[in-house]
Amino acid sequence: KLNLNTGSGKHRNLLGALSHDLRSQPTPNAHPHPAHANLIAWAGSDWQLVALDGLHPHHGQLTDPNFWLSQCQARLAGLGIGRVRKNGVAAIQELVHFSPEIFRGGLLTGPVDYRLAHRMAQDVVDFAARHFGTRRLLLAIVHLDEQTPHLTHYILPLSLRATKPAGRPRKGTTAARRPAVRKLHLAAHRLFNS
Repeated sequence: KLNLNTGSGKHRNLLGALSHDLRSQPTPNAHPHPAHANLIAWAGSDWQLVALDGLHPHHGQLTDPNFWLSQCQARLAGLGIGRVRKNGVAAIQELVHFSPEIFRGGLLTGPVDYRLAHRMAQDVVDFAARHFGTRRLLLAIVHLDEQTPHLTHYILPLSLRATKPAGRPRKGTTAARRPAVRKLHLAAHRLFNS
């Protein structure tokens, strides 16, 4: 069984969500022993899942939530989207839950089959990269250290929208001759309806 929950990553809430997902804050419901089971995928890994605690030292910033917040802002700025309002949606947090018994041989308790979990999670990451596009996908994190394994995507809610050019039409021209310009905008509601 696979469940999908979607929530908006408002600018001020995004840092807290990233802190939880990257395990940079205490997480009482997570088992401390299988920390190696948590995986991360990002553009630099070519969207291949890598163990979060097995990252090379020069990738240390990948476990810093502030790094990902700055990456989100930089990617939006690079696409021509300026400053995001304080209460604006900078990213969508999509949570995919897996039934716990899938990875435990049909039981709710017992050892986790990490190879099966990794393979299924990689399939979900590959689907997200194809469906949303790699310029929208910021990162994906898999948690296998909790009772219910789950995967979290952070997606930039980018949408192309036609907008009228600013200003008045030139003297001697009509507004009908001025073509609309297609620009990228943040539009969370359009992301899932396109």
